Amino acid sequence: VTMSPELVRLCQFHEKTVAQMRAQSCEAPRGNDSPYLEAPAEADSKGLGYFSMEADFSRMGVGTRESNWRLTRANETFLLCSTYPRLLATPKIITDEDLFEIAKFRSKQRIPVLTWINPDTQAAIVRCAQPLVGLAAHHSDADENLFKTIARSNPCASGILVADARPYANAIANKGRKGGFED
Repeated sequence: VTMSPELVRLCQFHEKTVAQMRAQSCEAPRGNDSPYLEAPAEADSKGLGYFSMEADFSRMGVGTRESNWRLTRANETFLLCSTYPRLLATPKIITDEDLFEIAKFRSKQRIPVLTWINPDTQAAIVRCAQPLVGLAAHHSDADENLFKTIARSNPCASGILVADARPYANAIANKGRKGGFED
């Protein structure tokens, strides 16, 4: 049986993790103990499970009629963003074509996508890379529209909070390399 490169890396990671846990006298992970792990079809003999993004988004209510968020496979072939997963969650009214336009304005095409959402309050955590504003202060109407749509996706919120994890000096310095930060 030929395994995909992702499955090979997953198996290697799992083996290293189990070995490290045993060396530290920890209990090795068991396939079905976590709601995030599903019993795999072929690798079950190793006790290997895998994370299902679809199941996790479903658990959070993404993609339902009531949700303001939808699932997209716009990154199925990693053409949208090579470092993001195949399945992404984005506001319902943002099209896949919009996502490709927004990707042009983000470092490494890391567009704003849903990472977590509270099913009750609709408070969301969205991740993305820095915008490519540069010294000329470029902007993207599509990117700005996405952030406005994200803000409207939570009817309980009065706006959004953008948190940049970089030191301020790094964010300023990145403007000289076409990067920047949110205004």
